[in-house]
Amino acid sequence: MKRSTLYGRSARRALAVSICAVALTGCDNTASLNPAAPSFQPLTLGPGRSVEIFASLAAEQGSCMEATILYDGVEVPGARAECANANGCVRLDLTGAARTATGRHTISLQVLSQSPEAVDYLATTTILVSRDGSSQSVTLPLEPSRATLRAGQSVRFEVHFQNSLP
Repeated sequence: MKRSTLYGRSARRALAVSICAVALTGCDNTASLNPAAPSFQPLTLGPGRSVEIFASLAAEQGSCMEATILYDGVEVPGARAECANANGCVRLDLTGAARTATGRHTISLQVLSQSPEAVDYLATTTILVSRDGSSQSVTLPLEPSRATLRAGQSVRFEVHFQNSLP
């Protein structure tokens, strides 16, 4: 289920916001299998719109050592999380922010290192979308996804931002 909440406006106004969020599940087999050399390219700048990403990867067996968030295939600066425990963590929480434009975009949670070789994960993601200078924001919890991942692979979500976003 998808729901949106608009802060500072009535529920009727929240329903008028034209934004779609579709969660696509599965592995992103096009992800780089070289986690030691992430790509830090400039993210697409939009007309004063930003997206904050709050995500977690929970290992159903095994453990996650390091993970990151990719926005449109590019690592979000500062979004990389490392487990403080030498044996790995059952859950890693990730956060990041990016500027964005209207249209379709992908948000990927990429495992950089883990133990054992393949781990089953439950990936959860919530995004907060806002325009610069506006007190309005839209919160979108994306559909949780289960996937078996190897180091370098990702769980990918697709979102679509339309012009009528706050």
